[in-house]
Amino acid sequence: MEHYFHSLYNAIYEFAPRLHWAKYLCNISSHEVQSMYPSFSDFVRIREEMDPHDIFINDALRQLFN
Repeated sequence: MEHYFHSLYNAIYEFAPRLHWAKYLCNISSHEVQSMYPSFSDFVRIREEMDPHDIFINDALRQLFN
């Protein structure tokens, strides 16, 4: 299934899709998410303040926030 979503993302990339970053659809980088969502760094800062012990985070999200 991961291959399917990676292929789909590559096919629609030229249209500048704004995928739901919290869903693990493909291996998009933090840099790519930041370019899609200009306020992403604000969200990361607030998320760190509200969840300083990373209770509400998983491996896929950790990859995006680092």
